[in-house]
Amino acid sequence: MKKIILSILTIAGIALGSVAQIEFYVDGGATDYSGGGVFSFYATGDEDQVHEIYVENQSGGTLDIIVSRTRINRPASWEDYICWGHETDTFGGTCFSSLSMDMDPWSASTTNSVELLDGESGKISSHITPSFADPDVVTYRYFAGTENDPFLDSMDVQVTLTPLAIEEITPQLSMNLAPNPASKQVTVTAMGVESAAIKMYDVLGNTLLSKTISGSETIDVSEFRNGIYFITMEAKGAKKINRKVIVRH
Repeated sequence: MKKIILSILTIAGIALGSVAQIEFYVDGGATDYSGGGVFSFYATGDEDQVHEIYVENQSGGTLDIIVSRTRINRPASWEDYICWGHETDTFGGTCFSSLSMDMDPWSASTTNSVELLDGESGKISSHITPSFADPDVVTYRYFAGTENDPFLDSMDVQVTLTPLAIEEITPQLSMNLAPNPASKQVTVTAMGVESAAIKMYDVLGNTLLSKTISGSETIDVSEFRNGIYFITMEAKGAKKINRKVIVRH
């Protein structure tokens, strides 16, 4: 049953997220992890690992946002909790204890929703405490949505804890899309690597573009129909990136 629930949440987080216009940014960075993107880091010890996840409303209107979390996998000795509030909240919003969140999936109640005007952000303070008793690669999935659609969009936080906490050196691939929404052209930029393979496809899975780029590539979308499209980017040794782009004439 747990696997079925996780599968449903995965589908909800990706499929619904593609139209939600909610964006996720971590620690003030420029990478949007919405649509199931993965933010990865290596734990430097078994102390509290804190990251600030900004949930940005890009819907064009006001949204009352609630947040949820599920643990894709987690050793019993690990703990986690979050605080959730408006980005301007000097107290960091409402904090939920690890004990109160000890269920999968966990969702904040509607009384803990945060009103976000278009362009405003809420902030999830993600607290994860790993344990050297169970070194592992552990993934947490954070959702943002509304009372009617609590799983509009999602992102993953992946933590790696090795027995010696040795950080591996991997390419730091990131992607930039601009403008988005696009009417005539969209420029795809690969950062952190010398070259990357990109693919663009529609909601039916039809491949519209497939090539290897170095730096940036401008794609003509003037003849595309209005709607949502997807771009994937891959580079050797780096994690695959998936992003959505909106074409609006």
